[in-house]
Amino acid sequence: SQAWTSATTQFNALLKLDRAQIYDTTNWFFSTDSLLQVHLGGLHYSTEIVYRTYNPKWNESWEVRNVPIDSTLNVQLWDKNINDPQVLLGSGEIVLSRELLSRTEFPLEIPITHEKKERGLVYLNIASNPSLNKEAFSNATHVVRVHLSKL
Repeated sequence: SQAWTSATTQFNALLKLDRAQIYDTTNWFFSTDSLLQVHLGGLHYSTEIVYRTYNPKWNESWEVRNVPIDSTLNVQLWDKNINDPQVLLGSGEIVLSRELLSRTEFPLEIPITHEKKERGLVYLNIASNPSLNKEAFSNATHVVRVHLSKL
């Protein structure tokens, strides 16, 4: 495994999309059908929908390679309605800096907000390592969907 240095410009990561906690919603009479969308370095990943809950658990992983350091990880939590348009419950983001990534494996709690109001938290874990590949991010990125609960 390559060591993190000041010359490291890209990283590989396994993002474990764990769960969310929705603690402020506009409709307490009906639960949400929650979908998490994750954006990182021009790539997008959507989880499966978890029905009828305010505490969705996905237990899914997303693997990315050759992502530029200081890329912004953005999460969006949606209520996926069947007969109506989906509703954005909230979003949040964090910059994946060299200092943060050099911790190798770490949990994140990302607050999600909507209309300047905190709506909950998204919980995930990131395992990262420096990329050995010198190819450009757009030419060498791989996306792998893994359902950990089915292993």
